[in-house]
Amino acid sequence: MKGIIAGIAFWYYSEVNSVLTDFVLQFYFGALLERMFGIMTSKFDDLIRDLSDADFEKRPHGQVAFATKTAFQAKDQLIAMGKEAVPAVIVCLMSQSPAHQRAMAAQVLGEVGGTDAVNALINMLRDPEMLVRGFSAEALGKIGDKRAVAPLREMANRQGEVSEVIAYAKGALNRFGETAALPKSRMEKGTLWKAVYWIGILMVIFSCLTIGLTLFSMSDSSVVAIDWPAIIGCTGPAVVLGGLLAYIASRPEKPIQSNESEDK
Repeated sequence: MKGIIAGIAFWYYSEVNSVLTDFVLQFYFGALLERMFGIMTSKFDDLIRDLSDADFEKRPHGQVAFATKTAFQAKDQLIAMGKEAVPAVIVCLMSQSPAHQRAMAAQVLGEVGGTDAVNALINMLRDPEMLVRGFSAEALGKIGDKRAVAPLREMANRQGEVSEVIAYAKGALNRFGETAALPKSRMEKGTLWKAVYWIGILMVIFSCLTIGLTLFSMSDSSVVAIDWPAIIGCTGPAVVLGGLLAYIASRPEKPIQSNESEDK
């Protein structure tokens, strides 16, 4: 419980620290955390700030940041701290910090983040910055949590994605022993599932036509009255069943995972 409270307090301090300019208030808040929970907040803040240290080089398409020795040293120190540094690094990754700083944070999480960092890294696969997307994909490959396979595969097949980022996604998938190719649907694997798909489609079409004719007859007094509740009562479930058959046939089969892979 103490650790949870400490984590919440540190996160709050990190957010407040980014907007406060009153040095005295920052100092006493940090000192209070250290006294209550034994957390060296300034140590985390200094190292995370050092992750942003970079040399910038002008290129035709804009400036490119190259991490300095200071940034690499900060990354190595955060990795050496292990799980202790993970909450602060996740906050940095999901913040509005510069792209090169968040990319370095993703590299740290790839080494020590473990399963605690998986959700944050998956969210970063759609970050506007290609640097963050690429290194987040690489980090997920290193962590090896199966939850990342589907998002990584989607990224590898994303229309308009940068080739460098796609390469990171494919490299991460290779670590899982997976390919970037999207799994084939059931109907692509056999004639039976194709038949199921088209039966479902035809059921939906004919049922919708029947319902439409029934509603038309209700509005036209010259048409002989029909038992519309019975017709709609039969065709309604047929629409649902047909749609379900078409959906199942067009979906890929869910792979059966062995107990060994689940334990891993």
